[in-house]
Amino acid sequence: KGGDLDLIRASQRKRFADEQLVDRVAALDDQWRKAKYARDQLSKQLNAISKQLALHHKAGKNVAEDQAVARRLKTELEQANQQAGRLQAQRDSALQAVGNLVHHSVPHHRDEAHNQVISTGGPSPRTRGPEAALLGHAELLQRLGLADLEAGAAAAGSRAYFLLNEGVLLNQRGWTPVQTPFWLKAEVMARCAQLSQFDEE
Repeated sequence: KGGDLDLIRASQRKRFADEQLVDRVAALDDQWRKAKYARDQLSKQLNAISKQLALHHKAGKNVAEDQAVARRLKTELEQANQQAGRLQAQRDSALQAVGNLVHHSVPHHRDEAHNQVISTGGPSPRTRGPEAALLGHAELLQRLGLADLEAGAAAAGSRAYFLLNEGVLLNQRGWTPVQTPFWLKAEVMARCAQLSQFDEE
């Protein structure tokens, strides 16, 4: 609600992603709002007939007609609740597939070959000499005794690790501190990342 759909569509284009997904989310959101309004109206009607039924019952009037209306409204309300829930789930699922907004400074290319270097650190590969083999993060951590990847993988599965020594505190204190791997719930991660991409990385 209140989002700039053109801006989101442009961001999807920059990602080479489906622009129509934005329209699908907007349409599902509109349908959900209408279903929610209809549900709320049925709830108000059911409350009103329930009060009327109580008053008629207290006054000794025949309440058969009120009871029939209340039963019908209750059934319709249950159906409206289910419909609103389905639409909300569909909308939220589609919304999670829409990427974050791409900053205007990000190059618009299908691959990373045209990315700009913003900053670099450390000595240039040209000045290190051919004998200085490049190592990955995992290899460096293990060689420096800063992580135990095997124990982490055994405890929590692949890509998990235990940080050790300076890997946790970046200084020595005469003992070996250990940081356990983090476990993340998929439904929580779904709110801040695209799970298909998260699983790959």
